[in-house]
Amino acid sequence: MTRDFFISYTGADRDAAEWIGQVLEGAGYKVFLQAWDIRPGMNFVVEMHKGLQDCERMITVFSPKYLAQSPYGEAEWSAFFASKPNSLVPVRVKECDPTGLLTPIVYIDVFDWPKPGTSDRLLAGVNPGRQKPARLPDESRRIWHVPHDRNRHFTGREELLIALHQSLHAGNVTAVTALAGLGGVGKTQLSIEYAYRYRSEYEVVWWVRSELPTDLASDYAQLATKLNLPGLDPSNQPAKIEAVRDWLSNNSGWLLIFDNLRGPEDCEGYRPHSNHGYMILTSRNQNFGRIAKCLEIRKLPRAEAIAFVQKRSGRKEEVWADTLCQSLADLPLALEQAAAYIENTGESIHGYCDLLKTNAKDLLEPVAATFELSFAKLQSEHPSALELLNTMAFLAPDDVPRDLVQSTAPSVLEFNERVKSLRRYSLVDTRDGMLGMHRLLQQITRDRLGPREQRRFAEVAVKLVNDAFPHDIGDYHTWSVCRKLLPHALMASRFSEDLAVAIEQTSRLLNQAGLYQKQMGELRNAEELYLRALALGETHFGPDHPTIAIRANNLGLLLMALGDLDAALLHAKRALAIDEKFYGANHQEVATDAINVAQILNAQGDFDGALLHAKRALEIGKKVYGSDHPQVAIYARNLGQILRKQGELEDALIQTKRALAIDEEFYGSDHPSVARDANNLGLILLDKDDLQGALPWLERALRILLATYGPQHPDTKTVSDNLRILKETIADRDTPPRTL
Repeated sequence: MTRDFFISYTGADRDAAEWIGQVLEGAGYKVFLQAWDIRPGMNFVVEMHKGLQDCERMITVFSPKYLAQSPYGEAEWSAFFASKPNSLVPVRVKECDPTGLLTPIVYIDVFDWPKPGTSDRLLAGVNPGRQKPARLPDESRRIWHVPHDRNRHFTGREELLIALHQSLHAGNVTAVTALAGLGGVGKTQLSIEYAYRYRSEYEVVWWVRSELPTDLASDYAQLATKLNLPGLDPSNQPAKIEAVRDWLSNNSGWLLIFDNLRGPEDCEGYRPHSNHGYMILTSRNQNFGRIAKCLEIRKLPRAEAIAFVQKRSGRKEEVWADTLCQSLADLPLALEQAAAYIENTGESIHGYCDLLKTNAKDLLEPVAATFELSFAKLQSEHPSALELLNTMAFLAPDDVPRDLVQSTAPSVLEFNERVKSLRRYSLVDTRDGMLGMHRLLQQITRDRLGPREQRRFAEVAVKLVNDAFPHDIGDYHTWSVCRKLLPHALMASRFSEDLAVAIEQTSRLLNQAGLYQKQMGELRNAEELYLRALALGETHFGPDHPTIAIRANNLGLLLMALGDLDAALLHAKRALAIDEKFYGANHQEVATDAINVAQILNAQGDFDGALLHAKRALEIGKKVYGSDHPQVAIYARNLGQILRKQGELEDALIQTKRALAIDEEFYGSDHPSVARDANNLGLILLDKDDLQGALPWLERALRILLATYGPQHPDTKTVSDNLRILKETIADRDTPPRTL
């Protein structure tokens, strides 16, 4: 019988050997283990010989006693090594240093067996480059989202990992542990290692980027999709967040990692209502005592720092490695950059220390000095790569789309060369078509630029995002692009505002970002962006420019949605006054302003004023466009809805049928605008209690939207709800159908 592994061990390590055998057989491997397979009455030598012959690979259970006191073990591994030199798998269960032929072989270390996570480490080690066999019948149902690869250079931190695990699992409540410390000290890397090491203990492991409120909300809300939570509108982010929060409150076995929170208040709206799971929070802020046990992450212990530098750089030089760690204050990020530089340039650790002698004064200066060496190398080797880095320093740190910054290079090939140069010194990372840059490196990069250069690269960054940000935010298909660009829009616009560059582009970008936030239901965020866009627009254009009318209109409609009708009316009337003065009384922009004022007045109960402005918009539209233009259909559709709300159903029917006739003639019978008209006709007939007359209109509207947008689009869901209400014969008058 052929088996996968022969396990060689000494009697003192029998417990460890049997644990290894149990893990392997639990994962589907077949093993030969003396304690299990050689029974009383058998010929020991014959069975051991057969076991060695029949196994594909050998696991040697290394410990000091195995290496010093096991002649049988040496005979076993040496015989196996002679016939199958690439099939020896050393597993160290205790600290020891194999010598001779065993020295260059990579070990699997499981010193902390049988603690959680060590079995995963063992299986990963014996199965490199292959899919790990399923160990649990429900493995396929696990949810895993950690947007970082496991760091193969991760060294040390064992005490912290154990302390973190114990902190989380100390009680039966939702355990919240905060990892706090200086940027670059290794909080994120520790969290990544913990997630991979202990992943088998959780059914759900979910990573949430938390530096920006928008990233936090978006990443958290996306868990709703992975959980397949029913009945959620994909555009309603607040509802998705609350649904995830409810699920977490009622289920166990999950781990959330909030990475780089600004403070404890940022996660208040995301913590579950009751106690069932586990949360790790990383932050530079140490004031988490109110909601979490706080583990302060300090610099690496010197021995671990030295081991990391040697492992990462591929050089020994222990004395100079010690000197380097002292110079860089044992800060993991600085050590990573230094070791990457040493590895990629062929410099010695000694030589690198000589380069640092005049720069290392305090904790941050050595980090900056470390980066400076890479900057200088790039400046001489590939200066355009440094330009790319400078631009990225003014964007959000994570998930920078390659196509966003690719236009900074004359060709795709040249852009790829720039990225390659930056990766050589670990200045950026790449994943799934995205680029990333550590936020501490961003800060150092910005700080090293003079005021003039800061303004230049801030302007480049905000113009790149503005050019890429979609124009038609009302189009459902643009939302995925908006979602990717939003963090970069927020970051780049903040720098351009502070440095007073690209004011016109920044104003436009903030306006578009606000439109997207409104679509996502984040109305307060949208309000802030609209206000900033308006203020910048006034600075650039002056108070009476038609662009200001557009900004004021957007803000007015948002405030109406927020229920602040008085402020909404002020902004809408301001837009109307600006456009009347600039364009004259009968311009299409004036018509748009008038219909917006009409909607707000209608919401205030000023029906006469609402009708006056809506009719004015329609009349202007007919004069400007003619009676059969689709823009006239928009004004007629809005007038029809105002009339419907006021109970003027016959007049509402006339205006809505006018809109339908224009849209059918202009777009054809299966356009979304036709669907809106059909939906509105159905609602008017519903109000007239003509249920059979309403039914075909709503069915037609739904059929068009399903074919155009699919079932998940908000408009499709609205019409579907209206049709359901109709079919239930308006069972609940307290939830009236909604207008598109």
